[in-house]
Amino acid sequence: MAKNKHTDNNPQYTRTRTTAENLDLKTQAVETLINSDEESAPEVGAAEIRQYTSSGLDRIPSWIKAVFLKFWFDGAMCFFFLWGLGNVLKGWDIIIVLALATGIITDLLLNNIFRFTASTPHENDKWMMFHPKKYWTLFANIAYSAVIVALVVMTYKGINILINGPESEEVTVAVEPFLYGLLYLVYDLIFIGFKNLFVKIIKDAKAKSASKPLEQPTQEQE
Repeated sequence: MAKNKHTDNNPQYTRTRTTAENLDLKTQAVETLINSDEESAPEVGAAEIRQYTSSGLDRIPSWIKAVFLKFWFDGAMCFFFLWGLGNVLKGWDIIIVLALATGIITDLLLNNIFRFTASTPHENDKWMMFHPKKYWTLFANIAYSAVIVALVVMTYKGINILINGPESEEVTVAVEPFLYGLLYLVYDLIFIGFKNLFVKIIKDAKAKSASKPLEQPTQEQE
C-alpha cells in the first residue's frame, strides 16, 4: 500500500498536527483549572506553603507573635484610653470606654492582623475568641472585653487590698500599661484556652460518632 505523501512524508503537516494537539492539551488544562474548586484541589501542606511564602517573620513561632501582638495591643489600650482619658473620665465611665475601645480594636484590627499573617487558612483561629469574620463578632468582642477589663480592675483592687489592708484606700500598685497588658493577656489566654478545649471536645465527639458504625436491627428468630 502506497503511503500518503500529504501526511506521512510531509513535515509541515506533522508540525501542524503537533501544534493542534498541544493547543488541545492546553485548552483542556485551562478548562480543568477554571472548573476546579477547593474540594477537588489537592491538599498542600503548611510546610510547602511556607516554602514559597516564607519571610523573616515566618521563622518566629506563631505563639510568640500572637502573645506579643496581644500584649502590645492590651498595653496600648491602657496607654491611649485609660491614661489618655483618665483626667476626663472617672470610675465606671473610663471602664466602659476602655471596654468599648478594646472590643472594637480587637475585632477590626487585631483579629484581621491574625488572619492576614496566617501562613495557612485558619492557622491563627486558636488565638481569637471569636474567629468568624461576621458582623455579630464586633458586639461579642465588646462584651468579652468588658468582662476581662472588669477582671483586671478587680485584680488591681485585690492586689492593693492585700498590700495595704481592706480598710486602706491607698493605691500602692497603680494602673500602668505593662502590668495592665500582662493581666489582660493572662485572662484572655485563659478564656481562649477553655474555648479551644471545649471546641476540641465537641469535634472529637462528632468524629467519634461519625466513625461509629450504625447498628443494624436484628430480627428475632421464631
